[in-house]
Amino acid sequence: MHFYVDENATLYPPINYTYSDLTIEPNPVVVGKTVTVTVNVTNLGGKGNWKGETVYLDVNGTEVKARRTLKLENNENTTATFRLTKKELGDVPAIINISIGGLNGTLVLQEKTSAATPTSGAGTGTTGGATGGKQKVPGFTAVPAIAAFTFVLVYQYRSRKRRERN
Repeated sequence: MHFYVDENATLYPPINYTYSDLTIEPNPVVVGKTVTVTVNVTNLGGKGNWKGETVYLDVNGTEVKARRTLKLENNENTTATFRLTKKELGDVPAIINISIGGLNGTLVLQEKTSAATPTSGAGTGTTGGATGGKQKVPGFTAVPAIAAFTFVLVYQYRSRKRRERN
């Protein structure tokens, strides 16, 4: 009679961690500021590994040194919190993909703005910034767009009048 013993076997069913509610705050954020990433983790399986299971955070597809080891009983849940700094996020404006346990989120790193630079404008297609102000989005603003549209209409009208005279 022969017996086989698996070294990795446990007396309990394996854990089954599920992840939900990935949040990234603040978002967008100014380059150099700290960002807090949270995710809810629930063990839907058994007791599993008594040493705990590690939750990994990836930035742009690369695992960063931000990780948390959790020991959750069956049906227990908790929130894993990560703080990301300039070291993990970089020091240039970018759009960064953050993922934990199959959940994905996007972080927008923005340039630092000087105090003398206006941060709002009427009809400029703006979005809220980390400080609650509005920041310009590159491209046409309302006034030049209306002026260009008016110019085209006037040009077409005059061209039509010239053709009618001839």
